[in-house]
Amino acid sequence: MGHRFFRRLGRSLRPTFPAACLLVLAMGVFFFPLRSPRAAPRAAYADLQRRAEERIAEKSYARALELYTQAAKLAASPSQKRWCEFRIADTRWRSDVSSRRADRSNLDAARKTLEKMVRDVQTAQQKDRVWAEIEESLGDFHRYGNSRFRNDGISWQYYSRALDWWAGSSDLPLARKRYLTIVWKAAGLHADYPVAQRFAYSYGAERYIPLEVLQNAVKIAETSDDRARAHYLLARALGRQAAARLRKRVPTEFETALRIGGKTAWYDDALFEYARWMEGAGRFAVDENGGFSWKPDYPKAVELYRRLLREFKQGETPYWREARRRLDAITAPRVGVSVSRTFLPRSEIQYALNWRNVRTIRLNIYPVNLVRDVRLDANAGPSNWLQGLDLEKAETLRSWTFDTGDTGDHVPGSKQIDLDGGPLPAGAYVLRARTGDKDARALILVTDAVLIAKTAPGKTVLWFADALNSKPIRDAAVRLVARRRKNNRWLSRQWTGRTDADGLTVFEQPLDWSSAEWFAAADQDGRQAFARSRFPWFSATGAENWRIYAFTDRPAYRPENTVNWKIVARLYDGKKYVTPAGRSIEYEVRGPRGRSVKKGKLALNDFGAAWAELPLDKKMPLGLYRVQFWTEGRRRGIGGAMLFRLEEYKLPEFNVTVAVPEENGHKKTFRQGDVVEIEVRAEYYSGGAVANADVEARPP
Repeated sequence: MGHRFFRRLGRSLRPTFPAACLLVLAMGVFFFPLRSPRAAPRAAYADLQRRAEERIAEKSYARALELYTQAAKLAASPSQKRWCEFRIADTRWRSDVSSRRADRSNLDAARKTLEKMVRDVQTAQQKDRVWAEIEESLGDFHRYGNSRFRNDGISWQYYSRALDWWAGSSDLPLARKRYLTIVWKAAGLHADYPVAQRFAYSYGAERYIPLEVLQNAVKIAETSDDRARAHYLLARALGRQAAARLRKRVPTEFETALRIGGKTAWYDDALFEYARWMEGAGRFAVDENGGFSWKPDYPKAVELYRRLLREFKQGETPYWREARRRLDAITAPRVGVSVSRTFLPRSEIQYALNWRNVRTIRLNIYPVNLVRDVRLDANAGPSNWLQGLDLEKAETLRSWTFDTGDTGDHVPGSKQIDLDGGPLPAGAYVLRARTGDKDARALILVTDAVLIAKTAPGKTVLWFADALNSKPIRDAAVRLVARRRKNNRWLSRQWTGRTDADGLTVFEQPLDWSSAEWFAAADQDGRQAFARSRFPWFSATGAENWRIYAFTDRPAYRPENTVNWKIVARLYDGKKYVTPAGRSIEYEVRGPRGRSVKKGKLALNDFGAAWAELPLDKKMPLGLYRVQFWTEGRRRGIGGAMLFRLEEYKLPEFNVTVAVPEENGHKKTFRQGDVVEIEVRAEYYSGGAVANADVEARPP
């Protein structure tokens, strides 16, 4: 019909040649625009998408975001629009993470967009590749993009769904590549992340990945790098997840990863982790009764650590320093001695020895006087004063040698030993254990006395008494030695005296020594005792020391209750407490998620007290609420504490059972008026706890 229409039109008009040319030109102008407006945007969209994907491959996420924002304006089909929406959200959060901005608004907006796109997919038929890409992006977000709140468990939920989709894909080469990539990312072993951060990214992540997924990775890995990585990861996962009998495969998987060769990127990881496994768990062993256990294999661990240090130079692997430290810890000689208690006179004495890589230990006992011999200086403080005692000129009371039976396999040894030679007289003794240049010491204190110290700025009170009946010990020698830092130098000072009739000694000290750490000892005819402090007595900074006691009318509240709370404040000037009447302090109450609930100012009355209210609504999260205090203008923080708990009310649950007596296997029957003995059992459930009550009931 159309052809006839144009023939009739030609016969009626019979145009001349110029007119015919004009007609053809007009028809061209009419027909060509019908095709060109569609073809040009399609080509432009395809070009923008190609360039954006190239930028993503280069990790240039900000540039990819710009290109996909332009492409979204040219997207014609629903599938193109959906892909652009996904890529814009994906590149937005990745770009924001790369820039390390403190503002999280872009991150949160991108995450919400991706989560909505996942929720919009309702059926299995709608789960296409875009859906799988979105799931993978959300997994990346929670694994690597949310560094402050990294959550391996949540990220695995997204990764696992993406893995399931790729496992069913018909494009086998691409599915293989994407499946392995997701596994590496889920485990923190993706090659995109710096080697120096590899251990931090991957530590513990493998406990979320099912073993069957890792076994799939072992089966489909083709390159030597992927095969080494898969076996290495499977070994770590077996060590964390598997039952005891399956964990015996751990050494085999590590050995396989190492056998693939030292040219892979995961060779040093496998060496180090295999050495740690041998040092910790070791090898699986079955005893003669069929029981199984694990025994550390220190020689194998030493071999692996030395292999890593031999094959890599410092700086070539992030494990070099730690391998050096662990190797030294396994192979270096070590000796230790300890005494766990104070002994009464005429008691049997025990001590404990521990050693490693040592065949014999030389032991000596030296009597010491704690009042005379203890010193504090730059090399000896209250925590290591025993090492500061000069024993070279001390009398040797007893001496002997202990044979450890060490076989050279680096296995640590220990033994609890009774002291030979009988009980020691009342006094203080140093038990010294030596082998080579290793020296360990322990205090053996044989006494029935006790020394108690009470300190305050400018004053220390010591009380020396009988430990069995609390009677004061009078006329005993007492010494207090202290040290403090000044201008990066240690200063020492001592005070001496004797106890009075009440067993007391009072030492006055300058206030600038209130920041000192100290050691005190008392002695009367061999009855010795000591006290010490490893921390300063009091702060001597000169700043106001606030003491604030905050409390509520009850510890827990329900939503829509009102919290009535009060504070009582005092100032401590180093000697006495002062009431800060008329002062104002500022406060802020924060919820369990760290968000501010209420802030304000409290004016203290003449008693240093103030109070306030806090209405609770249904939107406030359940949990612990804390209050923080500052001086006026928030110039300085002066304290904080847990204020109250917001809890949801739940009726208590009871389960009551009545046990009726039985006779010949049947419930007994009773007549009206009979006296009946029954057992009532009440179970009260509260947070998993059960309270039981057995009751005898005698109805009238």
